[in-house]
Amino acid sequence: NATIDMSLGEHFTLTPVGNFTLAVTSPPPAGQIGVFILDINNGGSYTITWPANSRWENGTIQALTATGRDRLAFTTVDGGTSYEISMLLKNFK
Repeated sequence: NATIDMSLGEHFTLTPVGNFTLAVTSPPPAGQIGVFILDINNGGSYTITWPANSRWENGTIQALTATGRDRLAFTTVDGGTSYEISMLLKNFK
């Protein structure tokens, strides 16, 4: 499992070594916007369970690159009850 603690910054890098569940902690309170960027290396090689109530662009979870880096933006405005996830870069080298 992997945990992103939003109180520790706005940019995180993750290189998984197996299937995992992504958890997010310490979002700002409801009514304030919380944003972080996540770079995932080789994320498409594994199954990722995303945070509950994640919403993706066009309603579809984006496929990650198996051998490369993808950059995702996570946004919450409701204290972490839900996260909107956008693919910023795919297979970035």
